[in-house]
Amino acid sequence: MGTDEDHLVGFEELLNVTGRVFEFGTEHFRGLVRRMNPENEAFDLTPGDDDRVIVSGLKSDVPAEVVKIGASFTDSEDLSYP
Repeated sequence: MGTDEDHLVGFEELLNVTGRVFEFGTEHFRGLVRRMNPENEAFDLTPGDDDRVIVSGLKSDVPAEVVKIGASFTDSEDLSYP
């Protein structure tokens, strides 16, 4: 097994263990959510509302329309990802 195949198998296992289920219309896919550290602003009255995240998934599982600008999807906890 090559290095690329090892990475793919490892990522699939990680998705199965810690991935969330996302919904885009009637389609479902699994992905990993990674929080990006927002810049702290002294005048920020609502900390946490500016959090950025990256959602990673397998290209073969994620509907192509999800990655288009303006598309949004939700996860199993009904959180929206615009």
